Amino acid sequence: MKIRIFILMFIAIAVQLVNESVSAASVTIKNITYTVMDNGTVCAEAALTSSENVEIPESVEIKGRQYSVTEIGENLFSFSTSLASIKLPEGVKVIRKNAFADCKQLKSVIMPESLEVIGAEAFRNCKNLMEITIPVNVELIGENAFQNCTGLTTVNFNAEGKVIMGTPGQTVFNRCMALGNVVFGENITCIPANAFKGCNAITSIRIPDKVESIESNAFGKCTGLVSLVIGKSVAVIGDAAFADCYKLASVKLPEGVKAISTNLFRNCRALESVELSQYTESIGEGAFSGCSSLKAVLFPASVTAIGNRAFSGCRGLQSITMQNPSPVVIEKSCFGSVNKEITVTVPQGSEAKYGEAPVWCEFKNLRGNQD
Repeated sequence: MKIRIFILMFIAIAVQLVNESVSAASVTIKNITYTVMDNGTVCAEAALTSSENVEIPESVEIKGRQYSVTEIGENLFSFSTSLASIKLPEGVKVIRKNAFADCKQLKSVIMPESLEVIGAEAFRNCKNLMEITIPVNVELIGENAFQNCTGLTTVNFNAEGKVIMGTPGQTVFNRCMALGNVVFGENITCIPANAFKGCNAITSIRIPDKVESIESNAFGKCTGLVSLVIGKSVAVIGDAAFADCYKLASVKLPEGVKAISTNLFRNCRALESVELSQYTESIGEGAFSGCSSLKAVLFPASVTAIGNRAFSGCRGLQSITMQNPSPVVIEKSCFGSVNKEITVTVPQGSEAKYGEAPVWCEFKNLRGNQD
């Protein structure tokens, strides 16, 4: 019995020693060092190469055993003055923080479909990078991942699942002043929060039909955005998703959008027309505030709530049409700065109700629908 226990202890110690030696094992190939991690895969951890074109292998041999390369290490190529192109193999899941930061000669990046994480500032200051494709399985893109990529003009966004991009204060494409072409894969279902916030060169956006949600600030402060087409499956649009898009001229919301979120189109100064879904139920606080070019609004009968300052500052508003026979309860600030001489059309027979309702009674030209 004692001998058996001794043998088992010896085996356990031997296995531990083997594991420790494996986890610390590494190999250098073409001046790039690959190190075995605790999970039994390899991370490319150090690079001293001056090559212009680099292709990371799918696996490497260490001490007679093949290991899959799954991670690109932190600061791996950062500040490289020679790297012009990089191809990552299938199997790589993570690009760590600053991996390619300040690679100012980098022009081409090929990422595998296996990729799940692009770390914070991974491609910061890659000023010659002109086009990037976000693979389908990406779940996280760290803050400032492409910050100051001033040559970046095109992003092919193919990620299909739930993606976290940046943070509320730090976006992924911060200061990418040339980024004007965003192409969405036809199978994506969600545009992440802060995704393209502040990308001023974007002039048009087409949201594919399979997208179900556009998260908060996704296109906020895209000051060059003129044309917007929202896919028919979108049901949720987050707060301020299109706020401060100064040149946006018209909007048609799909039928699934029942709630207009807070500050959704705030300060869209060129917005002249808005077509709400016939199923719209509520309009959030400040949703159209500062839309000074908005000329007319038709509220479907389904609308039961309009938030504070929802149309405050809409000085160009010329007509309001209400299809709900019962006056919607609103705050005085809802139509702040709107001329009370404009025409307000309500359902035939509801004139008296609106004429006696708070705030609505302030409009001087209330009339019934003659249709």
